[in-house]
Order: sequence, then structure tokens, then C-alpha cells
Amino acid sequence: MSPATAGDAAPGSAARCRPARRLLLIDEGWAQTLPLALALAAAGHAVTVATANGAGARCRRRGVDWRCAPALADPALIGHLDRVIAAAAIERVVPLTEAVMTRLWAARPTWEDRLYPRAAAWQRRLVGDKLAMVEHVAAHGVAVPRQRRLADADDPASLARALGLPLVIKGATGVGGARVHIASTRAEVGAALATA
Repeated sequence: MSPATAGDAAPGSAARCRPARRLLLIDEGWAQTLPLALALAAAGHAVTVATANGAGARCRRRGVDWRCAPALADPALIGHLDRVIAAAAIERVVPLTEAVMTRLWAARPTWEDRLYPRAAAWQRRLVGDKLAMVEHVAAHGVAVPRQRRLADADDPASLARALGLPLVIKGATGVGGARVHIASTRAEVGAALATA
């Protein structure tokens, strides 16, 4: 074993013996990325954060290179990331939100092999459909609450009778609870179905 492998490390120091990586974290906002970026930098990694917010700021602070990037939907985003990855010799690209992951998967950039975590096509489909994800994990023995995919013909009363109240009604897509409603009455079920 070489001197830089974990096998030669003293107990509890294996993390320090792994070779440092050049990482690019991609997010849509700064605040939620801060603790992760700082922890990775403290562990010895070279960390760049690209925030796809459409602004133009850039700074280096506490060992992390922070830079704004074109907005997620902007066609210029991938070209911008191409340049960042080349300039900083990035080894791993870590999308931190579902929206960033799906944007990068759809773009199939030349550095696709650097995306972490790697996901096969069937896994990517599961990320895009929460009900399919739940059905998949249930088929593998993970306990999940009773649920069903809604049809346009479903009415609030039959839904409440079939599953009981209160109900959690959520869209198959969306993040951060934006399309999640808790309904305690049939009237609330009807209102939630109209927006889910």
C-alpha cells in the first residue's frame, strides 16, 4: 500500500489520508450550501460552489471559491460550468438539488462522468416521480404509508373514505414541500386536489 492510503492510517484518521479532490457543488442558493462547502474544505478538498442564480458575484472565503452562475434554465449555464470545470480542474461535480440534477442529466455535458452520485436511467426516472420512487422502495421491503396515484375522476369524498383522514396530498414532482398539503376534512381534500 502506498503511504497515502487509508490502510496505513492511524485509527480515526482515515479521512485525512484520502487524497483531496477538486469538487464543484452546484446549487440554486448560498445558504443551504454553506455548511457542506465549509466541511469539505476543512477536510482538505478544493471546493468551488456555483450558484445558478443568474447573478455575477464571486469571492473566495474560508477556503471555498464562491461564484454565481447563469440561472438554471439559462442555456448559457452548461457553457459556464464547462469553463469553471476546466479552469479549476474539477474532478467531481455534485448537484445539490433535484432541479440541478435533472437539468444536468438532460444536458448530458461532456463531463457527465464526473457527476456524483452517478445514476442509471431507471434511477433518474425515479427521482422525477415521487410516487414511482415510493412504489420502488416498497417493492424492496421498505414500509411506506398507504397511497395511490390520483386520477382526474377521483373525488374528495371517495379519496377520504379509501385512505382515511387526515391525508397528505402531494404532487408527483416539486421540492421543499411546495406542493404538499395536509387535509383534515373532505373540503380541505378538495381544495388540495385542485392545486396538487
